[in-house]
Amino acid sequence: MKKILFVIYSLDSGGVSSSLSCLYDYLKTKDCEIRVFPLASEGCNATSFRDVTMHGCSMLTSYYRMKPPKGAISLLEYFLIKGFKKIGKRLSFFDIRRLLYFFARRKILKEFSPDMVIAYQEGDNAKFVSSFCGVKKIAWIHFDYAHAIPKETDESAIFSKFDNIVCVSKYTAGTFANRYPNLKNRIRYIYNLLDEERILRLSQEKEIDESFTTDLFTIISAGRISPEKGFSTIPAIAKSLKDHGCIFRWYIIGREDKPKELIKLREEIETNNVSGSVIWLGAKNNPYPYFKSSNLYVSTSYSEACPMVFNEARVLGIPIVSTDFGSSYEFINNGIDGFIVSRDELPMVLQKMIKDENIYQKMKQGAKSFSLDDTMLYKQIDELLLLN
Repeated sequence: MKKILFVIYSLDSGGVSSSLSCLYDYLKTKDCEIRVFPLASEGCNATSFRDVTMHGCSMLTSYYRMKPPKGAISLLEYFLIKGFKKIGKRLSFFDIRRLLYFFARRKILKEFSPDMVIAYQEGDNAKFVSSFCGVKKIAWIHFDYAHAIPKETDESAIFSKFDNIVCVSKYTAGTFANRYPNLKNRIRYIYNLLDEERILRLSQEKEIDESFTTDLFTIISAGRISPEKGFSTIPAIAKSLKDHGCIFRWYIIGREDKPKELIKLREEIETNNVSGSVIWLGAKNNPYPYFKSSNLYVSTSYSEACPMVFNEARVLGIPIVSTDFGSSYEFINNGIDGFIVSRDELPMVLQKMIKDENIYQKMKQGAKSFSLDDTMLYKQIDELLLLN
């Protein structure tokens, strides 16, 4: 039996946890034993891999924890680790992570002893996994390295320690290869798995925020509140739509990731006088009832590695309008189940979708005809993890 360890940053809801949950559900059908190790403990972890999540490396957790925990002992540990972290940033030769990685590795190897370790995110996950020796190592990249990672950041020494590098779209595999051409032979792309039955089942749940109503044409956007999602541009677009006689409500679902970006979003709502038309609902453990009740999904992103939310929307028969970021063309059939447009064209296309019933119904029918064949994805995963 093959023993596989996945390392993720946190147990928060979102695309990474959702895709790993689907991957875990598939791997349960194979001859392998899985464990999931989060660097930080934040998050709701409403996922299928809850029972195989490893806990207990509290010092490493404290290093990456975003908020201080409850309890005197944990609080003391948290602030001690944070103090060492600040010292490490000032002293280039001192990096407490090396020591914390040592203790975490020792605990993992004592409890599980994996044959394969997968960094299911980039950044610190890759740094931690690269420190393992004597096991097959895989980096699973969920970032667009052309936009999300500063050009001056050089991680070639980290990724050169991995046997394989998986990107979640053809576009992101290309941008990663452009950044690190010497690793090109190790790079491949595999789209994220999607659990259609789970999405359809969860969409039937009735618990919906009382602020969410669908008496008007309803637009939904989802994702963490961070600059690359472009949510702060929505109020100005909404004002343009209202000025052209469109009647609608536009809801945003997502956790606060960057406080400054949430402040900017709220300021733009007030500045454009669209507080009744643009509404941030916050994070939702189950966003699918909101999707199902909406008329249109809109993405204002500047960059996405693998916009799983597009497939989720189409499973529920919701057409999509998206900005023209690199990977969008892999996940939307432009002119069939949605539109891919420039940022400048976005208000004009949204007007047509709201006002022209014929155009809208054509896109909706295209979305309803969507079906996802995971057969090739399963084959790629089997080959990668040597499960044949």
